[in-house]
Amino acid sequence: MTIVTFGYFLQPTPEQPVGHLNAGGYGVYAWVAAAIMMVSVLISSFGTQKKY
Repeated sequence: MTIVTFGYFLQPTPEQPVGHLNAGGYGVYAWVAAAIMMVSVLISSFGTQKKY
């Protein structure tokens, strides 16, 4: 996720030459990271559900 974050979401722009400080990328990053975490939790819980 870190490689994708700094390589895609926090790209430098002409207005913000330092990508880490690009505030516009953090909102999209947060939604994508939340979706990935939710899918991971659901897959994990569905995978262990038949054990109990």
